[in-house]
Amino acid sequence: MKTKVIVLTCIFMLSFLSISCNKDGNPFTPAADVEEQSSEVVNTGSVASTSSYSNGSISAKSEEKGSYQRQKPDFKGKSRTSHVASVDQAAEASTGNEVSNATVNSVTASHNPKLNQKAGINKGPSRGSKKNNEITQELRVRIKPFKWNINWANSMGLVTVRISGEGFEEINPETLRMVGPEGAETGAPSKAQVGPYSFVAKFLKIEAIGIIPEPQRGESYDIQVMGQFNDGTEFDPPIANIIVVGKKYLGGDLSLVIRPKKWNIAWVNDEGDNDSENVVTARISGEGFQDIDPTTVQMAYPDDGLPSISPIPDSYEFGGVSFVTKFNQSDAIGLILDPKRGDNCTILVTGNLSRGTPFEVWDTITISGKKFGQGLLTLEIKPTKWNTAWAENGDGEVIARIKGEGFEDIIYSSLCMVGPGGSVQPDDYEIGGFTYIAKFSQSKAISIISNPKNGDSPTIYVTGNLSDGTTFNLPATITIKGKKK
Repeated sequence: MKTKVIVLTCIFMLSFLSISCNKDGNPFTPAADVEEQSSEVVNTGSVASTSSYSNGSISAKSEEKGSYQRQKPDFKGKSRTSHVASVDQAAEASTGNEVSNATVNSVTASHNPKLNQKAGINKGPSRGSKKNNEITQELRVRIKPFKWNINWANSMGLVTVRISGEGFEEINPETLRMVGPEGAETGAPSKAQVGPYSFVAKFLKIEAIGIIPEPQRGESYDIQVMGQFNDGTEFDPPIANIIVVGKKYLGGDLSLVIRPKKWNIAWVNDEGDNDSENVVTARISGEGFQDIDPTTVQMAYPDDGLPSISPIPDSYEFGGVSFVTKFNQSDAIGLILDPKRGDNCTILVTGNLSRGTPFEVWDTITISGKKFGQGLLTLEIKPTKWNTAWAENGDGEVIARIKGEGFEDIIYSSLCMVGPGGSVQPDDYEIGGFTYIAKFSQSKAISIISNPKNGDSPTIYVTGNLSDGTTFNLPATITIKGKKK
């Protein structure tokens, strides 16, 4: 029994000395300092012993669980130590004929520094400062996309601003602004959201590019993001760098391109619709086009001395390389007193730049279309077959279509349809293309035929005056069908 106790004592002492040697220092030396809350220390060890008696020999084995220590900062930046089970360390000894051996295995120590620098995770007690040896992060900003296009002046897309770092979750979105290199700033973001790691706000692209005065392609600019926390304090504005891209403005003097190049005589009778098929487009490019004041733009044909016309309201836009505005076709052709097919006319567009400087640009167009009001006035009646039943049930229309030179000068109030049994005036009229159209109800039309009979072909007349005092009396033949009731 005494021999057993001696052996076990030797085993433990050898184990203790071996651990101290593996750590390269005195067993009572203090542990190494931990690296700024981001280092990690792991210590493992165990001792095992057993004993048995056989053939005059003694063997012993002792086992002891060691410790596993981990030290690292938690999400608030404070140190935290945890303990778990470790691997074994073992020492063995045997005695036989006064001979003993001892070994020590699995005794390790490790020191593993790990960085935990992800933005928005480790937070200290104050914004962007050190307190109680804890590290906090200043606010940082990322702008996406970082390439801003000159063409954003007409874009309704969005720019994303992402803010991370200490206090991001306390930002008041209504106070957030992007500020340009010369102090111009956007309005409040159109959208804002607080996420687990950052604050995200979205601004209109048209506002973003507007905070850079005269943005130049290829140049980089510093953009500040300014605002307040919910408690009313302002944060130090983080800065992001962006690059301006896009097509270069066209150089040279301002110039005009009008589309379409061919103006039709028939436009004078258009209803005035402002859809894409019934407009004249004026496109102005060249140095300074972006400074055009849209409210001052006018179109004119100076040869005839008529007043200039204004564009369709709110039809203008600034593109990447030009200014575009639109005019109604009937207004445009109305600038020319007597348009004739094949004529070339120089059209002017005038206005002012934002600095008050006037400009004048021009382009040439060609008159096209059929000749206007050619020949003598003629009459066409539709339908040519009139039914005797119209007298009691004539809800439809009879159309009198007048063509020829001067048709556009007909005085509506002078028009009459005359037949063997009387006369009536039209209910309505319109001018379409090269035709004057007078409309009569069927019940009125049949009333000008006295005692209409099936198969009769009476002659009727449409009479009236032109604006110059000229009178006309245009005949047409119709056919009666049906029985008189």
